[in-house]
Amino acid sequence: MSKIREMLPGEYGLLDEFLYQAIHTEPGEPRPPRSVTADPALRAYVEGFGRAGDVAVCAEEGGEVVGAAWARLMRGYGFAGDGVPELAVSVLPGRDGAAARRA
Repeated sequence: MSKIREMLPGEYGLLDEFLYQAIHTEPGEPRPPRSVTADPALRAYVEGFGRAGDVAVCAEEGGEVVGAAWARLMRGYGFAGDGVPELAVSVLPGRDGAAARRA
């Protein structure tokens, strides 16, 4: 059974993996190297997460965090305007759809 809950500060390190999994690639295209998340434009989504205004929830299944949604005020790839937080959503491979169907 899946549940959605607030992500705990000790789990914020998991956002690095979810950031990588959130990178869009076309079907059949190879995934980029994991080093791509070292790019400062991408690091901005997770670096120092937990500052004032940052919010994260996660999907947990069988005691394992399998998905995350997090938001923070920043000027990233989805910038919509001052005061509008950017939202990132990611699910581990093989878990996409499964957690949502059971939640």
